[in-house]
Amino acid sequence: MSRHCVGSFLCHGLFHWKALSLAQKRAEVYVPFMAVIKLEERDMAIFKGAGVAIVTPMHADGSVNFEKLEETIDYQIENGTDSIVICGTTGESSTLSEEEHIECIRTAISRTAGRIPVIAGTGSNSTETAIYLTKEAEEAGADGALVVTPYYNKATQKGLVAHYTEIAKHTDMPIILYNVQSRTGVNIAPETAVTLAKTCDNIVGIKEASGNISQIATLMQLADGCIDLYSGNDDEVVPILSLGGIGVISVFSNICPRDSHDIVARYLAGDVKESLEMQLKALPLMHELFNEVNPIPVKAAMNLLGDDGLVTRGDIWYKNLDLPDVKGEELRKLCGPDLAMIFQNAGLSMCPIRKIGDQIYESMNEHEKISKEEFLTRVEKIMGIVGLTDYDRILDSYPFQLSGGMNQRIGICMAMLLNPKVLLADEPTSALDVTTQKKVVEEMLKMRDEYGTSMIIVTHNIGLVEKMCDTVAVLKDGMIKEFGHAKDVINNPQDEYTKLLMKSVIRIKKKA
Repeated sequence: MSRHCVGSFLCHGLFHWKALSLAQKRAEVYVPFMAVIKLEERDMAIFKGAGVAIVTPMHADGSVNFEKLEETIDYQIENGTDSIVICGTTGESSTLSEEEHIECIRTAISRTAGRIPVIAGTGSNSTETAIYLTKEAEEAGADGALVVTPYYNKATQKGLVAHYTEIAKHTDMPIILYNVQSRTGVNIAPETAVTLAKTCDNIVGIKEASGNISQIATLMQLADGCIDLYSGNDDEVVPILSLGGIGVISVFSNICPRDSHDIVARYLAGDVKESLEMQLKALPLMHELFNEVNPIPVKAAMNLLGDDGLVTRGDIWYKNLDLPDVKGEELRKLCGPDLAMIFQNAGLSMCPIRKIGDQIYESMNEHEKISKEEFLTRVEKIMGIVGLTDYDRILDSYPFQLSGGMNQRIGICMAMLLNPKVLLADEPTSALDVTTQKKVVEEMLKMRDEYGTSMIIVTHNIGLVEKMCDTVAVLKDGMIKEFGHAKDVINNPQDEYTKLLMKSVIRIKKKA
Protein backbone atom coordinates (compact mmCIF):
# COMPACT_ATOMS: atom_id res chain seq x y z
CA MET A 1 0.00 0.00 0.00
CA SER A 2 1.32 3.40 -0.94
CA ARG A 3 0.95 6.66 0.94
CA HIS A 4 1.05 10.08 -0.66
CA CYS A 5 2.59 12.92 1.28
CA VAL A 6 4.45 16.18 0.91
CA GLY A 7 6.16 17.43 4.06
CA SER A 8 5.44 16.61 7.63
CA PHE A 9 1.69 16.89 7.53
CA LEU A 10 0.39 15.41 4.28
CA CYS A 11 -1.89 12.48 4.01
CA HIS A 12 -2.10 8.76 3.72
CA GLY A 13 -3.63 8.26 0.34
CA LEU A 14 -5.47 4.91 0.29
CA PHE A 15 -8.14 3.28 2.41
CA HIS A 16 -8.47 -0.28 3.64
CA TRP A 17 -11.12 -2.10 5.62
CA LYS A 18 -12.01 -5.37 7.36
CA ALA A 19 -15.32 -7.19 7.23
CA LEU A 20 -17.86 -6.54 9.95
CA SER A 21 -17.22 -9.91 11.51
CA LEU A 22 -19.34 -9.87 14.65
CA ALA A 23 -22.50 -7.89 13.89
CA GLN A 24 -24.58 -10.81 12.68
CA LYS A 25 -23.23 -13.18 15.33
CA ARG A 26 -24.27 -10.85 18.09
CA ALA A 27 -27.58 -9.58 16.75
CA GLU A 28 -29.31 -10.91 19.87
CA VAL A 29 -28.02 -7.90 21.85
CA TYR A 30 -30.31 -5.57 19.91
CA VAL A 31 -32.58 -3.48 22.13
CA PRO A 32 -35.97 -2.18 20.86
CA PHE A 33 -35.90 1.51 20.07
CA MET A 34 -38.80 2.44 22.27
CA ALA A 35 -37.52 0.92 25.50
CA VAL A 36 -38.24 3.26 28.42
CA ILE A 37 -35.56 3.22 31.09
CA LYS A 38 -35.25 5.50 34.11
CA LEU A 39 -31.73 6.93 34.35
CA GLU A 40 -29.69 8.03 37.28
CA GLU A 41 -27.93 11.40 37.12
CA ARG A 42 -25.07 11.06 34.60
CA ASP A 43 -21.46 11.79 35.41
CA MET A 44 -19.79 14.94 34.16
CA ALA A 45 -19.00 15.18 30.45
CA ILE A 46 -15.62 13.99 29.21
CA PHE A 47 -14.97 17.59 28.21
CA LYS A 48 -16.74 20.84 27.44
CA GLY A 49 -15.40 23.26 24.86
CA ALA A 50 -13.30 22.73 21.73
CA GLY A 51 -11.53 19.44 21.21
CA VAL A 52 -9.07 19.37 18.32
CA ALA A 53 -9.45 16.57 15.79
CA ILE A 54 -5.70 16.58 15.59
CA VAL A 55 -3.83 15.73 12.39
CA THR A 56 -1.28 12.93 12.20
CA PRO A 57 2.02 14.49 11.03
CA MET A 58 4.09 12.38 8.65
CA HIS A 59 7.56 12.19 7.20
CA ALA A 60 8.12 12.33 3.45
CA ASP A 61 8.21 8.52 3.32
CA GLY A 62 4.73 8.26 4.86
CA SER A 63 5.82 7.18 8.31
CA VAL A 64 4.32 8.96 11.32
CA ASN A 65 6.33 11.93 12.58
CA PHE A 66 5.90 11.38 16.32
CA GLU A 67 8.21 14.25 17.24
CA LYS A 68 6.04 16.68 15.28
CA LEU A 69 2.93 15.17 16.82
CA GLU A 70 4.28 15.95 20.28
CA GLU A 71 5.09 19.54 19.27
CA THR A 72 1.62 19.99 17.83
CA ILE A 73 -0.01 18.68 21.02
CA ASP A 74 1.99 21.16 23.10
CA TYR A 75 0.95 23.99 20.78
CA GLN A 76 -2.70 23.03 21.09
CA ILE A 77 -2.61 22.93 24.88
CA GLU A 78 -0.73 26.23 25.09
CA ASN A 79 -3.43 27.86 22.98
CA GLY A 80 -6.51 26.82 24.88
CA THR A 81 -7.65 23.54 23.32
CA ASP A 82 -9.92 21.68 25.73
CA SER A 83 -9.25 18.12 24.55
CA ILE A 84 -6.99 16.18 22.19
CA VAL A 85 -8.94 13.85 19.88
CA ILE A 86 -6.35 11.54 18.35
CA CYS A 87 -6.79 9.21 15.36
CA GLY A 88 -10.12 10.51 14.14
CA THR A 89 -11.00 11.21 10.52
CA THR A 90 -8.61 14.17 10.42
CA GLY A 91 -5.97 11.93 11.98
CA GLU A 92 -6.39 9.47 9.08
CA SER A 93 -7.25 6.57 11.34
CA SER A 94 -8.58 4.42 8.49
CA THR A 95 -5.20 4.36 6.74
CA LEU A 96 -2.91 3.96 9.73
CA SER A 97 -1.74 0.47 10.54
CA GLU A 98 -3.00 -0.87 13.85
CA GLU A 99 0.51 -0.51 15.26
CA GLU A 100 0.74 3.14 14.14
CA HIS A 101 -2.77 3.80 15.42
CA ILE A 102 -2.00 2.52 18.90
CA GLU A 103 1.36 4.27 19.04
CA CYS A 104 -0.26 7.61 18.10
CA ILE A 105 -2.73 7.16 20.97
CA ARG A 106 0.05 6.30 23.42
CA THR A 107 2.11 9.30 22.26
CA ALA A 108 -0.83 11.67 22.71
CA ILE A 109 -1.56 10.39 26.21
CA SER A 110 2.08 10.52 27.25
CA ARG A 111 2.68 14.01 25.86
CA THR A 112 -0.55 15.46 27.22
CA ALA A 113 0.38 14.10 30.64
CA GLY A 114 -3.03 14.74 32.13
CA ARG A 115 -3.13 18.43 31.23
CA ILE A 116 -6.37 17.97 29.23
CA PRO A 117 -8.44 14.89 28.33
CA VAL A 118 -7.35 12.63 25.47
CA ILE A 119 -10.07 10.97 23.43
CA ALA A 120 -8.91 8.14 21.18
CA GLY A 121 -10.53 7.40 17.85
CA THR A 122 -11.04 3.63 17.98
CA GLY A 123 -13.77 3.01 15.43
CA SER A 124 -13.57 0.51 12.59
CA ASN A 125 -15.88 -1.26 10.21
CA SER A 126 -14.87 -4.44 12.01
CA THR A 127 -16.46 -4.79 15.44
CA GLU A 128 -13.58 -6.98 16.52
CA THR A 129 -10.99 -4.39 15.49
CA ALA A 130 -12.93 -1.58 17.18
CA ILE A 131 -13.00 -3.58 20.42
CA TYR A 132 -9.27 -4.27 20.19
CA LEU A 133 -8.36 -0.61 19.56
CA THR A 134 -10.68 0.56 22.33
CA LYS A 135 -9.16 -1.84 24.86
CA GLU A 136 -5.64 -0.77 23.85
CA ALA A 137 -6.60 2.91 24.25
CA GLU A 138 -8.09 2.22 27.67
CA GLU A 139 -4.96 0.38 28.78
CA ALA A 140 -2.81 3.28 27.56
CA GLY A 141 -4.81 5.69 29.75
CA ALA A 142 -7.19 7.42 27.33
CA ASP A 143 -10.03 9.42 28.89
CA GLY A 144 -12.57 8.30 26.33
CA ALA A 145 -13.13 6.75 22.93
CA LEU A 146 -14.56 8.30 19.76
CA VAL A 147 -16.15 5.47 17.78
CA VAL A 148 -17.22 6.12 14.20
CA THR A 149 -19.98 4.11 12.56
CA PRO A 150 -18.77 1.04 10.68
CA TYR A 151 -18.05 2.22 7.14
CA TYR A 152 -18.51 0.41 3.81
CA ASN A 153 -20.65 -2.36 5.32
CA LYS A 154 -23.86 -0.28 5.29
CA ALA A 155 -25.04 -1.40 8.72
CA THR A 156 -28.74 -1.14 9.54
CA GLN A 157 -29.90 0.69 12.67
CA LYS A 158 -30.25 -2.73 14.31
CA GLY A 159 -26.69 -3.54 13.27
CA LEU A 160 -25.43 -0.24 14.71
CA VAL A 161 -27.00 -1.05 18.08
CA ALA A 162 -25.37 -4.49 18.01
CA HIS A 163 -21.99 -3.06 16.98
CA TYR A 164 -21.84 -0.29 19.59
CA THR A 165 -23.33 -2.41 22.38
CA GLU A 166 -20.64 -5.03 21.88
CA ILE A 167 -17.86 -2.42 21.98
CA ALA A 168 -19.32 -0.83 25.12
CA LYS A 169 -19.39 -4.25 26.87
CA HIS A 170 -15.60 -4.57 26.52
CA THR A 171 -14.55 -1.26 28.10
CA ASP A 172 -15.21 0.92 31.12
CA MET A 173 -14.19 4.06 29.20
CA PRO A 174 -16.84 6.60 28.21
CA ILE A 175 -17.68 6.37 24.52
CA ILE A 176 -18.67 9.15 22.11
CA LEU A 177 -20.59 7.99 19.04
CA TYR A 178 -19.42 9.55 15.77
CA ASN A 179 -22.08 10.19 13.14
CA VAL A 180 -20.61 11.27 9.78
CA GLN A 181 -22.69 9.76 7.00
CA SER A 182 -20.87 11.73 4.30
CA ARG A 183 -17.72 9.70 5.06
CA THR A 184 -19.13 6.33 6.14
CA GLY A 185 -22.40 6.00 4.22
CA VAL A 186 -24.25 5.24 7.48
CA ASN A 187 -26.41 7.56 9.57
CA ILE A 188 -27.13 7.11 13.27
CA ALA A 189 -30.84 7.81 13.65
CA PRO A 190 -31.85 9.85 16.73
CA GLU A 191 -33.76 6.86 18.13
CA THR A 192 -30.69 4.67 17.77
CA ALA A 193 -28.40 7.11 19.58
CA VAL A 194 -30.91 7.47 22.42
CA THR A 195 -31.35 3.70 22.70
CA LEU A 196 -27.59 3.24 22.99
CA ALA A 197 -27.20 6.03 25.55
CA LYS A 198 -30.01 4.60 27.70
CA THR A 199 -28.90 0.98 27.56
CA CYS A 200 -25.11 1.34 27.69
CA ASP A 201 -23.91 3.23 30.76
CA ASN A 202 -20.63 4.23 29.13
CA ILE A 203 -22.08 5.57 25.86
CA VAL A 204 -22.23 9.19 26.98
CA GLY A 205 -21.95 11.44 23.93
CA ILE A 206 -22.29 11.86 20.19
CA LYS A 207 -20.23 13.82 17.69
CA GLU A 208 -22.80 14.96 15.15
CA ALA A 209 -21.41 15.66 11.70
CA SER A 210 -24.52 14.77 9.72
CA GLY A 211 -25.17 18.42 8.87
CA ASN A 212 -28.87 17.77 9.48
CA ILE A 213 -29.96 20.31 12.08
CA SER A 214 -33.53 18.99 12.08
CA GLN A 215 -32.28 15.50 12.91
CA ILE A 216 -30.05 16.86 15.67
CA ALA A 217 -32.97 18.79 17.17
CA THR A 218 -35.01 15.59 17.18
CA LEU A 219 -32.13 13.76 18.85
CA MET A 220 -31.94 16.29 21.69
CA GLN A 221 -35.71 16.24 22.13
CA LEU A 222 -35.75 12.45 22.44
CA ALA A 223 -32.60 12.31 24.57
CA ASP A 224 -33.92 14.60 27.28
CA GLY A 225 -30.42 15.04 28.70
CA CYS A 226 -29.17 11.45 28.45
CA ILE A 227 -26.41 12.18 25.92
CA ASP A 228 -23.76 14.90 25.46
CA LEU A 229 -23.81 16.58 22.05
CA TYR A 230 -20.69 17.76 20.22
CA SER A 231 -20.65 19.49 16.85
CA GLY A 232 -18.70 17.59 14.24
CA ASN A 233 -18.83 20.47 11.77
CA ASP A 234 -16.98 23.71 12.49
CA ASP A 235 -19.54 25.83 10.66
CA GLU A 236 -22.38 24.56 12.89
CA VAL A 237 -20.91 25.11 16.34
CA VAL A 238 -23.24 27.90 17.47
CA PRO A 239 -26.41 26.26 16.06
CA ILE A 240 -25.56 23.00 17.81
CA LEU A 241 -24.72 24.77 21.07
CA SER A 242 -28.16 26.40 20.84
CA LEU A 243 -29.71 22.91 20.78
CA GLY A 244 -27.94 21.96 24.00
CA GLY A 245 -24.51 21.00 22.68
CA ILE A 246 -21.48 21.35 24.94
CA GLY A 247 -18.65 21.63 22.46
CA VAL A 248 -17.07 20.81 19.13
CA ILE A 249 -14.57 18.26 17.87
CA SER A 250 -12.87 20.54 15.41
CA VAL A 251 -10.71 20.53 12.28
CA PHE A 252 -10.49 24.33 12.45
CA SER A 253 -8.78 24.03 15.87
CA ASN A 254 -5.66 22.65 14.18
CA ILE A 255 -4.83 26.13 12.88
CA CYS A 256 -6.95 28.38 15.12
CA PRO A 257 -7.18 26.67 18.52
CA ARG A 258 -7.76 29.84 20.52
CA ASP A 259 -10.60 31.02 18.27
CA SER A 260 -12.26 27.61 18.34
CA HIS A 261 -12.04 27.50 22.13
CA ASP A 262 -13.41 31.03 22.48
CA ILE A 263 -16.44 30.42 20.23
CA VAL A 264 -17.60 27.66 22.58
CA ALA A 265 -16.46 29.25 25.84
CA ARG A 266 -18.21 32.54 25.15
CA TYR A 267 -21.44 30.82 24.21
CA LEU A 268 -21.41 28.64 27.33
CA ALA A 269 -20.63 31.74 29.43
CA GLY A 270 -23.77 33.42 28.06
CA ASP A 271 -22.15 35.76 25.53
CA VAL A 272 -24.12 34.42 22.57
CA LYS A 273 -23.68 37.57 20.46
CA GLU A 274 -19.88 37.50 20.61
CA SER A 275 -19.82 33.75 20.01
CA LEU A 276 -22.00 34.16 16.94
CA GLU A 277 -19.87 36.99 15.61
CA MET A 278 -16.74 34.86 15.96
CA GLN A 279 -18.47 31.92 14.26
CA LEU A 280 -19.56 34.03 11.30
CA LYS A 281 -16.17 35.70 10.97
CA ALA A 282 -14.45 32.32 10.83
CA LEU A 283 -16.86 30.77 8.29
CA PRO A 284 -14.81 31.52 5.13
CA LEU A 285 -11.73 29.84 6.59
CA MET A 286 -13.78 26.93 7.94
CA HIS A 287 -15.23 26.38 4.48
CA GLU A 288 -11.82 26.58 2.81
CA LEU A 289 -10.59 23.78 5.05
CA PHE A 290 -13.01 21.53 3.20
CA ASN A 291 -12.37 22.69 -0.37
CA GLU A 292 -10.69 19.29 -0.83
CA VAL A 293 -11.04 16.01 1.01
CA ASN A 294 -10.19 16.39 4.70
CA PRO A 295 -7.41 16.41 5.95
CA ILE A 296 -5.63 17.56 2.79
CA PRO A 297 -6.50 21.31 3.14
CA VAL A 298 -5.76 21.58 6.87
CA LYS A 299 -2.43 19.80 6.48
CA ALA A 300 -1.54 22.06 3.55
CA ALA A 301 -2.43 25.09 5.68
CA MET A 302 -0.28 23.86 8.56
CA ASN A 303 2.65 23.30 6.22
CA LEU A 304 2.33 26.84 4.89
CA LEU A 305 1.86 28.53 8.25
CA GLY A 306 5.18 27.65 9.73
CA ASP A 307 7.82 25.25 10.95
CA ASP A 308 6.79 22.25 8.87
CA GLY A 309 3.18 22.67 9.79
CA LEU A 310 3.34 23.91 13.35
CA VAL A 311 1.45 27.19 13.49
CA THR A 312 3.66 29.84 14.99
CA ARG A 313 3.18 33.47 15.95
CA GLY A 314 4.23 36.34 13.71
CA ASP A 315 4.56 40.12 14.10
CA ILE A 316 2.47 42.75 12.32
CA TRP A 317 3.64 46.27 13.13
CA TYR A 318 1.50 49.39 12.73
CA LYS A 319 2.22 52.71 14.45
CA ASN A 320 4.70 51.03 16.79
CA LEU A 321 2.04 48.50 17.79
CA ASP A 322 2.44 44.76 17.26
CA LEU A 323 -1.14 44.03 16.16
CA PRO A 324 -1.37 40.42 17.44
CA ASP A 325 -0.83 41.86 20.92
CA VAL A 326 -3.49 44.56 20.58
CA LYS A 327 -6.76 43.56 22.24
CA GLY A 328 -10.15 44.88 23.27
CA GLU A 329 -10.91 48.57 23.11
CA GLU A 330 -7.51 49.51 21.67
CA LEU A 331 -8.01 47.14 18.73
CA ARG A 332 -11.60 48.28 18.21
CA LYS A 333 -10.48 51.89 17.84
CA LEU A 334 -8.00 50.89 15.14
CA CYS A 335 -10.51 48.91 13.08
CA GLY A 336 -12.32 51.34 10.79
CA PRO A 337 -10.57 54.71 10.74
CA ASP A 338 -7.07 53.18 10.72
CA LEU A 339 -7.45 49.68 9.32
CA ALA A 340 -10.26 48.44 7.09
CA MET A 341 -10.82 45.21 5.21
CA ILE A 342 -12.57 44.32 1.96
CA PHE A 343 -13.26 40.59 2.09
CA GLN A 344 -13.36 38.29 -0.91
CA ASN A 345 -16.84 37.26 0.15
CA ALA A 346 -18.14 40.31 1.93
CA GLY A 347 -21.56 38.77 2.52
CA LEU A 348 -20.13 36.27 4.97
CA SER A 349 -18.56 39.07 7.04
CA MET A 350 -21.98 40.57 7.80
CA CYS A 351 -24.45 39.43 10.42
CA PRO A 352 -27.23 37.50 8.62
CA ILE A 353 -29.96 38.44 11.10
CA ARG A 354 -29.49 42.23 11.04
CA LYS A 355 -30.41 44.69 8.33
CA ILE A 356 -27.56 46.10 6.28
CA GLY A 357 -28.34 49.71 7.10
CA ASP A 358 -28.21 49.04 10.84
CA GLN A 359 -24.84 47.30 10.48
CA ILE A 360 -23.29 50.10 8.43
CA TYR A 361 -24.63 52.84 10.72
CA GLU A 362 -23.44 51.05 13.86
CA SER A 363 -19.98 50.59 12.36
CA MET A 364 -19.68 54.28 11.48
CA ASN A 365 -21.20 55.53 14.74
CA GLU A 366 -18.69 53.54 16.79
CA HIS A 367 -15.91 55.74 15.45
CA GLU A 368 -17.60 58.94 14.36
CA LYS A 369 -20.75 60.37 15.93
CA ILE A 370 -22.93 61.02 12.96
CA SER A 371 -26.57 61.96 12.43
CA LYS A 372 -28.89 59.73 10.43
CA GLU A 373 -29.21 62.44 7.79
CA GLU A 374 -25.45 62.77 7.29
CA PHE A 375 -25.13 58.98 7.33
CA LEU A 376 -27.69 58.61 4.55
CA THR A 377 -26.02 61.35 2.49
CA ARG A 378 -22.60 59.70 2.68
CA VAL A 379 -23.98 56.23 2.07
CA GLU A 380 -25.99 57.38 -0.95
CA LYS A 381 -22.86 58.96 -2.47
CA ILE A 382 -20.56 55.98 -2.03
CA MET A 383 -23.22 53.45 -3.05
CA GLY A 384 -23.76 55.42 -6.20
CA ILE A 385 -20.08 55.09 -7.03
CA VAL A 386 -20.33 51.28 -6.98
CA GLY A 387 -23.60 51.21 -8.92
CA LEU A 388 -26.07 50.72 -6.04
CA THR A 389 -28.75 53.29 -6.82
CA ASP A 390 -31.71 51.88 -4.87
CA TYR A 391 -29.97 52.43 -1.57
CA ASP A 392 -33.21 52.72 0.45
CA ARG A 393 -34.16 49.14 -0.39
CA ILE A 394 -30.64 47.87 0.18
CA LEU A 395 -30.29 49.46 3.61
CA ASP A 396 -33.60 47.87 4.61
CA SER A 397 -32.52 44.39 3.43
CA TYR A 398 -30.79 41.47 5.09
CA PRO A 399 -27.58 40.14 3.47
CA PHE A 400 -29.26 36.92 2.31
CA GLN A 401 -31.84 38.95 0.37
CA LEU A 402 -29.15 40.34 -1.96
CA SER A 403 -26.93 38.79 -4.59
CA GLY A 404 -23.30 37.95 -3.96
CA GLY A 405 -22.19 40.82 -6.19
CA MET A 406 -24.35 43.32 -4.33
CA ASN A 407 -23.06 42.12 -0.97
CA GLN A 408 -19.54 42.54 -2.28
CA ARG A 409 -20.20 46.14 -3.26
CA ILE A 410 -21.75 46.81 0.14
CA GLY A 411 -18.63 45.38 1.79
CA ILE A 412 -16.51 47.76 -0.27
CA CYS A 413 -18.70 50.69 0.77
CA MET A 414 -18.41 49.76 4.46
CA ALA A 415 -14.63 49.61 4.23
CA MET A 416 -14.33 52.93 2.40
CA LEU A 417 -16.85 55.04 4.34
CA LEU A 418 -14.43 55.91 7.14
CA ASN A 419 -11.52 56.73 4.82
CA PRO A 420 -9.12 54.29 6.53
CA LYS A 421 -5.38 54.90 6.56
CA VAL A 422 -4.68 51.30 5.51
CA LEU A 423 -7.08 49.29 3.37
CA LEU A 424 -6.64 45.52 3.13
CA ALA A 425 -8.41 44.06 0.11
CA ASP A 426 -8.78 40.34 -0.62
CA GLU A 427 -9.86 39.93 -4.25
CA PRO A 428 -12.01 43.08 -3.89
CA THR A 429 -13.42 43.05 -7.43
CA SER A 430 -13.70 39.31 -8.14
CA ALA A 431 -17.51 39.22 -7.77
CA LEU A 432 -18.18 42.40 -9.78
CA ASP A 433 -18.96 42.98 -13.44
CA VAL A 434 -16.38 44.79 -15.56
CA THR A 435 -18.16 48.17 -15.48
CA THR A 436 -18.52 48.13 -11.70
CA GLN A 437 -14.90 46.94 -11.33
CA LYS A 438 -13.78 50.06 -13.18
CA LYS A 439 -15.85 52.33 -10.91
CA VAL A 440 -14.56 50.66 -7.77
CA VAL A 441 -10.94 50.85 -8.90
CA GLU A 442 -11.31 54.54 -9.75
CA GLU A 443 -12.84 55.25 -6.33
CA MET A 444 -10.10 53.34 -4.51
CA LEU A 445 -7.44 55.27 -6.44
CA LYS A 446 -9.19 58.52 -5.58
CA MET A 447 -9.15 57.55 -1.89
CA ARG A 448 -5.47 56.79 -2.16
CA ASP A 449 -4.71 60.17 -3.74
CA GLU A 450 -7.06 62.35 -1.63
CA TYR A 451 -6.65 60.74 1.78
CA GLY A 452 -3.24 59.11 1.50
CA THR A 453 -4.73 55.64 2.04
CA SER A 454 -2.25 52.80 1.74
CA MET A 455 -3.64 49.65 0.16
CA ILE A 456 -2.57 46.04 0.36
CA ILE A 457 -4.34 43.98 -2.29
CA VAL A 458 -4.45 40.22 -2.81
CA THR A 459 -5.55 39.40 -6.34
CA HIS A 460 -5.18 37.13 -9.36
CA ASN A 461 -6.26 39.97 -11.65
CA ILE A 462 -3.10 41.16 -13.41
CA GLY A 463 -5.03 44.04 -14.97
CA LEU A 464 -5.95 45.26 -11.49
CA VAL A 465 -2.31 44.97 -10.42
CA GLU A 466 -1.18 46.97 -13.44
CA LYS A 467 -3.78 49.69 -12.85
CA MET A 468 -3.49 50.10 -9.08
CA CYS A 469 -0.24 48.78 -7.66
CA ASP A 470 3.13 50.44 -7.18
CA THR A 471 4.90 47.37 -5.78
CA VAL A 472 4.17 43.69 -6.37
CA ALA A 473 5.08 40.49 -4.57
CA VAL A 474 4.42 37.26 -6.48
CA LEU A 475 3.70 34.33 -4.15
CA LYS A 476 3.68 30.59 -4.80
CA ASP A 477 3.27 27.90 -2.14
CA GLY A 478 3.66 30.50 0.60
CA MET A 479 6.98 31.80 -0.75
CA ILE A 480 7.77 35.15 -2.44
CA LYS A 481 9.04 34.32 -5.91
CA GLU A 482 9.52 37.86 -7.15
CA PHE A 483 9.29 41.35 -5.67
CA GLY A 484 9.65 44.74 -7.27
CA HIS A 485 8.03 47.67 -9.05
CA ALA A 486 4.76 46.63 -10.66
CA LYS A 487 5.74 47.58 -14.20
CA ASP A 488 9.07 45.76 -13.92
CA VAL A 489 7.48 42.58 -12.59
CA ILE A 490 4.69 42.60 -15.20
CA ASN A 491 6.74 43.60 -18.24
CA ASN A 492 10.09 42.02 -17.42
CA PRO A 493 9.64 39.12 -14.98
CA GLN A 494 12.78 37.33 -13.82
CA ASP A 495 11.43 34.29 -11.99
CA GLU A 496 10.27 31.31 -14.06
CA TYR A 497 6.95 31.07 -12.21
CA THR A 498 6.28 34.78 -12.76
CA LYS A 499 7.10 34.39 -16.47
CA LEU A 500 4.61 31.56 -16.74
CA LEU A 501 2.02 33.59 -14.85
CA MET A 502 2.37 36.58 -17.17
CA LYS A 503 2.25 34.39 -20.28
CA SER A 504 -1.09 33.01 -19.14
CA VAL A 505 -2.73 36.46 -19.14
CA ILE A 506 -5.10 36.83 -22.07
CA ARG A 507 -4.33 39.92 -24.13
CA ILE A 508 -6.25 41.33 -27.06
CA LYS A 509 -4.20 42.78 -29.91
CA LYS A 510 -5.44 44.96 -32.73
CA LYS A 511 -4.78 43.81 -36.27
CA ALA A 512 -2.04 45.73 -38.02
